[in-house]
Amino acid sequence: MIGMRLYIMKYLSFILLSLLFLARFSNGLAATRVWNGGGANALASTPGNWVGNVPPVTGDDIVLDSTSSKDMTWDLNISVWDWTQDGYVGTVTLATVYPGQGSFTEFIIYGDCKIITGTWTHQANTST
Repeated sequence: MIGMRLYIMKYLSFILLSLLFLARFSNGLAATRVWNGGGANALASTPGNWVGNVPPVTGDDIVLDSTSSKDMTWDLNISVWDWTQDGYVGTVTLATVYPGQGSFTEFIIYGDCKIITGTWTHQANTST
């Protein structure tokens, strides 16, 4: 009986890991997006602020490096895979809001978050 349970748990774990792998790498949709700060503002949603003029979408890897030191306001309501800041000396402001103050309430990084250089901050709670 214990052997059967162990077999089922291993089988289900294999299926779960396979699904996560497929979700990450299927169709080649995930891309690495590099911040260049070339847009007219500091918003992450502005295409001109990214190499190739394409803003990130869910599942992309985000890279902030020495390409730009322009500060960024992360205003995208998406989940990303990895976030790397290395060589970037600017400040990233996460524009999430508190419940009852708007619709962007969370920011999820599924993989690694490496903040080697630069700064993260969060906008203030306006209800206090």
